[in-house]
Amino acid sequence: MRVYSDPKRASDKYALSDVEVFYMSADAIASVFADNGIDPTDDRARENSDIRYTGPGWYYWFCFPGCMPDSEPSGPFATADLAIADMRENYSDDDPDDETDTGHVCTFGPFERSQLVGTLHRKCTVPGCSIVSLDGDE
Repeated sequence: MRVYSDPKRASDKYALSDVEVFYMSADAIASVFADNGIDPTDDRARENSDIRYTGPGWYYWFCFPGCMPDSEPSGPFATADLAIADMRENYSDDDPDDETDTGHVCTFGPFERSQLVGTLHRKCTVPGCSIVSLDGDE
C-alpha cells in the first residue's frame, strides 16, 4: 500500500506517495534470505547480513512509485496502521533545523519533456523554488 509521509499532500493532485507499507510473512522473509545466498535457518548468518527483516509483520520504507526504496525497511509492526503511525511520528517534515526545508509544500505543474535528455519531469510552481520531480509518469 502506498501512503504519504505527510497526509496533507494527499489532496495535491501532483503529489506522489513517498512511502510503501507492506506485509512480510515468515515464508517471504526466508525467501529473501535464500535468494541472497543466506541459509534462513542460520541465525548467525541472518544477523550478520544486511537484510533488515527481523520477523513477520508490517514494514514500511520510503520509496517513490517506480523507484527503488530510499531507506531500509522499518518494522515489523502488528498492523499497517501502526507502521504508518510510527513512520509519521519518527519522520516528520516539521524539523525547524532542516536546512533543506523550503518553507512551503511544493505544488508541481504539468509534465515537461527535457530537451537535453528526453526525460519527463515536473517543476514546483511556487515562485523561487527549484525543486523538480523526476518521477517520469505521464
